[in-house]
Amino acid sequence: PAQRRFLRDIGLAEPVVTNLPPTPTNLTAAAPRHYLIQLNWTSVPSGYQRFVVERRLGTTGNWVVINDNVQPASRSYADWSVTPGTTYGYRLRTADGSLLSNPSNVVT
Repeated sequence: PAQRRFLRDIGLAEPVVTNLPPTPTNLTAAAPRHYLIQLNWTSVPSGYQRFVVERRLGTTGNWVVINDNVQPASRSYADWSVTPGTTYGYRLRTADGSLLSNPSNVVT
């Protein structure tokens, strides 16, 4: 905050990234088995390197990356590391180098 005020006071603005990778859409989740969560999503325009899958416990836990290298041609991801009876939230991002898209919709 103090650094931001200083930059503003001397007439400099913080850099704004405007070319973020496209945000994945229509993320859905299903539990075909009690130890598996299957995620599916709609394709996004080309020009990105990979998908990043994030998960949290319940509806308020901290987001944790569970896979940061899902291939860009993929439209699904299987999470086999779940505990039966536990609620998880999932969201998805696209990545291009170190740039991450805004997160997709959240599914539980």
